[in-house]
Amino acid sequence: LSKEIFFSLEGFDTRFNMYGEDVDFCLRAKQKGIDSFYIPEAKIFHHVSASIQNNKKIINQVLSMWKLMGKHLDCIARFKGFTLYLTKTFMYAVNSLYKQ
Repeated sequence: LSKEIFFSLEGFDTRFNMYGEDVDFCLRAKQKGIDSFYIPEAKIFHHVSASIQNNKKIINQVLSMWKLMGKHLDCIARFKGFTLYLTKTFMYAVNSLYKQ
């Protein structure tokens, strides 16, 4: 990613304090005709979320997803997408409880 492209997209949106800023960046790039690529073999390691309480982490993820969908989707699509997201998140949480 060139510095010129990064600045033309105005960097990361600071309204996403955590979670979703990368997706927002890629969606804005797509709107300008700039391709993004998914590389499943890529790995990033960091220890930031190790310091965040699990319940606060989930709340931050949900709020960021709401912001992301609100920024890029119309009202109906936002409602549908967020409902699916909450369902998936709930099912993941329930499944995690049963594995313990």
